[in-house]
Amino acid sequence: ANHEIQASRYSNAFRLTGADYIRIRNLVFRYYSQYSLHLRKPIGVPEAPGADNNIIENNTFHGSKYGIFIGQWDNPASSNNLVQNNHFYEHGYKDSGWNWRTQYDYAWSGGVAVIWAQGGNVVRRNHFTGGSDAINVQFQSHNTDVYANLIEDYMDDGIEVDNEPSYNIRVWGNTIRYCLAGI
Repeated sequence: ANHEIQASRYSNAFRLTGADYIRIRNLVFRYYSQYSLHLRKPIGVPEAPGADNNIIENNTFHGSKYGIFIGQWDNPASSNNLVQNNHFYEHGYKDSGWNWRTQYDYAWSGGVAVIWAQGGNVVRRNHFTGGSDAINVQFQSHNTDVYANLIEDYMDDGIEVDNEPSYNIRVWGNTIRYCLAGI
C-alpha cells in the first residue's frame, strides 16, 4: 500500500566495550534495532571496566531503539562520557498513521539512555525531535548532568529520571515542548 519499510540489519552500529578516550563525531546513524552506540563493559566480563571518558558530538541519530545507551543492565558501567551537540529525530506516531499505544509498544525510539551507568556522564546541548523518550537517566546512574538540551514533540517523556535513579542527578536549563510529560 505504498508504504516504505526500513529493516535493521544490525542491532548496533558501535559497541564500545571497555573502550576509553574515543571521540565519535560528524556521523549519521540510522535504523539499528537496539542502540546506535552502546557504551558498556565487555560481554561476559563483569569485573572489567566500562567505556569511560568518551566524547560523542555533532552526530545525527534516527530509527534506533536508543541513539546512545550508556551503561549495562544490572552491572554498572561507563563513566565520564560527554554527549553534546547531537541531533536525534524520529518522524513520530503522528506521521506514521499509528495511534499512540501502537507506536509506544512496537516502535519505541529514544534519544539517550543513561541506565546502570557509573558517574560523571554529561548530556548537553543536544536537539531531540519526535520519538518516545528523549533522555532517560535511571537505575543507579548517579552523578549525571543533563542541561541545555532542546526537546520537542516526544510522545512520552522529555526527560525521565526515575526507576531507582540514585543520587546527584542534575537537570537544568533544558527547553521541553509538546511532550506528554516534560520531566
